[in-house]
Amino acid sequence: PIARRDGGDWQAAHDDQHKAGLVMAGLKITGDVNGLKKFITNAHKIAGGTAMKELSRLLSVDARALATATFEQSQNPDGGAWKPLAIRKGKPLVKTGKLSRSIKVRVARKGFELYSNLAYAAVHQYGGATNDRTVARSKTGRFKSKNAAGKAKRVVLVGRVKGGVIPARPYFPGDHVPDKWNVMFQKTAIDLLKELFGG
Repeated sequence: PIARRDGGDWQAAHDDQHKAGLVMAGLKITGDVNGLKKFITNAHKIAGGTAMKELSRLLSVDARALATATFEQSQNPDGGAWKPLAIRKGKPLVKTGKLSRSIKVRVARKGFELYSNLAYAAVHQYGGATNDRTVARSKTGRFKSKNAAGKAKRVVLVGRVKGGVIPARPYFPGDHVPDKWNVMFQKTAIDLLKELFGG
């Protein structure tokens, strides 16, 4: 318990508490010294940025997990369904898993950055159009690059493919934090505060 101390023996009480390390900003308190010291130490961690950097790291882990989950769910971060594939069955953007695996995080002291370095990441996030192009196909129907086609032994078709429109299938949030992400972020922040301040 914390109690205020007043009265004629104010100076003596002040001296005693000062020796015990219990005088803070003019407020004279008594109580659990060890608990108070822990509180002060953890408060200094927050003021010094240690806790903020740890929070940024934890939130970046949440964000990457939420972003990669959109591929399995075929949904954007707000919960809207991705447009289904037009030329084959199955889920979009999961055949090789390369795009979802490319999602990385960069943690800073006061936040984090979620990103992908793949050249085609943006066109799937925002949508776009492709130009007419020459392609080669193997017997399995798999498209090959020009270099791969030149080396392949079983290329059976070379021809022109018309360009088309690639629909946006967002896996990163847009100009706001989705409700689902907010809920997870808040829980992570509260759990960290509980850990720092003992419950």
